[in-house]
Amino acid sequence: MGTAAQPSQDPGQRLLERVEEIGRLPNGWDGGAAVRPSLATIERASRFVRALAQGLPAPAIAAAADGSIEFEWTPGQNGQAVAVAVTPDALILLAAFTHEGVISEEESDDPAEAARFVSSFLGGTRAGDG
Repeated sequence: MGTAAQPSQDPGQRLLERVEEIGRLPNGWDGGAAVRPSLATIERASRFVRALAQGLPAPAIAAAADGSIEFEWTPGQNGQAVAVAVTPDALILLAAFTHEGVISEEESDDPAEAARFVSSFLGGTRAGDG
């Protein structure tokens, strides 16, 4: 009798497992014309997850029909939310907003820079930070 794989207790590892799960989606996963994320998109999303600061709340992670992988942090105590989309064309689209509207929008091709954007709005600490 086989045993089911146990989900990781490490928050960062759980996020990586979710990205890998999304990477296994087939084309048409939505019952329509959705495309699966490319290997490059999956790798860039994984690099983004590895670069995230410790102590951040876990984001919701979802596949988008265009092959993007989306991360969303809902409004925290400061009322700010952050959305990140790792796109098939190697861009990372970033937005921070409140109930009043968009605070900041940026594009990056660097997962570490994108992680710093998230931390600048949500907090957390990087390994080796002061």
